[in-house]
Amino acid sequence: SHTQHTHSHTHFKTSTKRTLSTALPKVPRWAYFVCGLSVFLRQSLDGIDGKQARRTNSSTPLGELFDHGFDSLSCVAMCIAMGISLQLGPTAWLFWGCAVANMVFYSSMWRNYVTGVFTVGKMDTNEAEMVMILVHLTSAVCGADVWATVVFGWELKHIVMLFSVGCALGVLGSNISVCLAGGAGAEGTTVAETSVLSPIIPMLLSLYGFNYVYGHDVFIKSPILCVAAFGLASSKITVKIIVAKMSQSALNLTDVCMLSPLLFKVNAMLGLGVAELYLLLCMLLFNLWSLGAWVHTKGRKRECERKKERK
Repeated sequence: SHTQHTHSHTHFKTSTKRTLSTALPKVPRWAYFVCGLSVFLRQSLDGIDGKQARRTNSSTPLGELFDHGFDSLSCVAMCIAMGISLQLGPTAWLFWGCAVANMVFYSSMWRNYVTGVFTVGKMDTNEAEMVMILVHLTSAVCGADVWATVVFGWELKHIVMLFSVGCALGVLGSNISVCLAGGAGAEGTTVAETSVLSPIIPMLLSLYGFNYVYGHDVFIKSPILCVAAFGLASSKITVKIIVAKMSQSALNLTDVCMLSPLLFKVNAMLGLGVAELYLLLCMLLFNLWSLGAWVHTKGRKRECERKKERK
């Protein structure tokens, strides 16, 4: 019976992929051009705002929070757009590409929390965004089907993903090695004088939740919703470590967003029979509300503190 279940599950995935690839309409080429242009504008404006703030002496911790916070959100959107442009579909390529991208961005903030200095490496977000721009423009000019071209036994989209994920893993390893080497706090601790290793816990918990849902059929049916839901959870833990660095306070290692995958487990254990798509939508909306409410609360608290300082 286990063999039959495995066979039927595999058949479902195969047939679903076939249905998705044939039933969904093709994305118009102008949409890929708009995506490439949007990434370019985002990259340019992200580099300009900090220089403008420093030039006008208007740089604030709240501005830093919103800068990096929206960077983490845009990382989710850009990963989804990249997956669509490359025609990855509901595959491990899409899952690991998005998961690694979120981990790399979080590790950069982790490094900042440990060393107290935000640094940009030789291979960082600018280079990743240039790859995204090239991918979108190629899809706009040649059509997205070009990524299915086989070169040396590999499809072009898989070659691009291997290169991208490989570079991202290199950056992730570099950030983690810097963190483990010791921080700016007393006896090599973080700026909040806490363990340099502890921030890895939220990252691993977020990845575990993402991987748990990846093993369900809901990822095959709604891969974009899955990536968006867990991307929001990753954004929240990233924003929390940004605030911990700015306030030089201990990082809360758990978050209510990490409990959302339990909906699937409770639904299965109790036999509630709730459609997994509805559970996924609940996760997405809850994570969005949780992130927005938390940022709003922290922002108001910071503004109140600034008013007291002025008085």
